[in-house]
Amino acid sequence: MRSPAAMPRTLLRSSIKGSGHKRPLASKVSLGFGIDLSFAFNFIKVGRCFSALLLVSCLTAPAAQLYATAALKGQIEQARYDLATAVRATRERLVGLEVGPLIPVLSDAIRGIEVAVFRDAAELAEPWRLLGDAYLQIGDTQAAATAYEQSIHISRVNEGLFSAEQLSTVYRQANLFQILGDLENATGREEYALLLERRKFADEQGADADPLALLPALSRLAKWYLKTARPIEARKLYEESVDSILRSRGESTDELVTAYLGIADAYRLERFPAEGFYQTERDEFEWQMQSPQITRRDLFQSAHFTSASRALMNAEGLLQAKAQDSEADKARLSQVRIQLGDWNMLFEKWTSALRWYRSVFELWGASPETANGSLSESAQARLAEWFDKPVPLHLPLPTQIGDIDAVPQEMREAGYVELAFSLSPQGKVGRIETLETHPDDFRDIRVRRLLRESRYRPQIKDGKAVESERVVHRHEFTYVKQQEGDAL
Repeated sequence: MRSPAAMPRTLLRSSIKGSGHKRPLASKVSLGFGIDLSFAFNFIKVGRCFSALLLVSCLTAPAAQLYATAALKGQIEQARYDLATAVRATRERLVGLEVGPLIPVLSDAIRGIEVAVFRDAAELAEPWRLLGDAYLQIGDTQAAATAYEQSIHISRVNEGLFSAEQLSTVYRQANLFQILGDLENATGREEYALLLERRKFADEQGADADPLALLPALSRLAKWYLKTARPIEARKLYEESVDSILRSRGESTDELVTAYLGIADAYRLERFPAEGFYQTERDEFEWQMQSPQITRRDLFQSAHFTSASRALMNAEGLLQAKAQDSEADKARLSQVRIQLGDWNMLFEKWTSALRWYRSVFELWGASPETANGSLSESAQARLAEWFDKPVPLHLPLPTQIGDIDAVPQEMREAGYVELAFSLSPQGKVGRIETLETHPDDFRDIRVRRLLRESRYRPQIKDGKAVESERVVHRHEFTYVKQQEGDAL
């Protein structure tokens, strides 16, 4: 069968050679597309063959284009069907199933759209993101990172540099960097996500906009700052959350309690860093000066005892109003009161600390005159968990001995020191005894000295703090292997 483009040339050739093929000048030759070639035959009649060829070519081009367009449309529809099928199957298998066999299928479907439509087609943003999830599930972090980056690139090309469509992928990148232990890039992704959330929040402001829509993003980054020992930045975000809630609602909400507790946690981490923070013996405040977001006023006018106490008291007041609603509410109120007691204990305000601890016993119906047997099993279990054993509140012990970052992995070794000590009713350490060390020649003078600076929540019995005669603590660390004959 002749192609549509070849048919006019055959007709012209037969007319020029005088094959006897005659048609009236006014007759119409149709190629099945409603194209009138009578004008072309008129040109042939008068001997203008070149003009006739040019005219026929122009008249028949749309027909060829129509055939090509139909074929391309079919190819695109098939590619989109394949992609939708692969995306649906991948999404279903990502929930607890083996997704590895679907990776080639999804990759081929993505390539089909790239060929049929466009390499950066908007519809490929989600498939690339799912492909990254699939690679991450099978442990190929490098391929996952590449897929996430391509998904973000496509969102930016089609929706703009700060499009909200890339948010879910940016959060996935942050989680991936956390898995890889790359805290710097993870922080960068978390901060960029908040920037996108802020722009999205500003764009959506209107009569029906939720004024608290930004709270989850603020809380997420604030928690990450606390996890990575950046308490001042965390506190600023929690304070922003409190301001937003008070302006919009002004009522007791779980979000407000969470924000107040976050402020208190930030103050505590700033003043009393968690165990393992002191990786080396560098200056205590050196790390705080590394952030360009922090002013000197933030640094030296923070960590006040009263500021954290005020935040905890605000949370305690909000929870006290609903403490009778359920046992879970009572437990949450108890934990806030324990935090108030711990905060006072850290600042050696023993009387106030003990008063807050006793208020927890009273909340559950216990008192010095009440036998524990009269309490419910649940109440006894909770009080035993909180007060039967000393609880460390501040352990400024190093987790690295020597310049760990400057040596290769094979020169690093895990060590430990096991110590026994007494604990006063004020939570102070005394009478330290070294039980065991690894390596055997480890000099534990630094650990013993720092342990004396530690603070504990003492054991509480019948509403009174008591001395603990023997508390055993095993501290683990990483050290640089020494040459034979050297000692740590």
